[in-house]
Amino acid sequence: VVTIAGPQRTGKSFLANRLLNRMNGFAIGPSTVPCTKGIWIWSQPIEVGDMMLLIMDTEGLFSVCILSFTIDRNATTDAKILAISLLLSTILVYNS
Repeated sequence: VVTIAGPQRTGKSFLANRLLNRMNGFAIGPSTVPCTKGIWIWSQPIEVGDMMLLIMDTEGLFSVCILSFTIDRNATTDAKILAISLLLSTILVYNS
């Protein structure tokens, strides 16, 4: 399992799409509104050499909630996302 984590708006979903060799896998956008909420996992592993990789994309750390609904967004949320990512990952890419 390869997880990509890091601060908001640093290209985590773009990098995940590049690993998948596609541009329409994980949602990406040109604005400051976050596309990824929580942890997203690609539905099928990809083959890289003699390995099978499962790609996980995470919500940006230190992000702010600017959507119309209320979410309790704080450092605890970031810690939970990062902790789950670390526990599930074989490789963690911290994209900053």
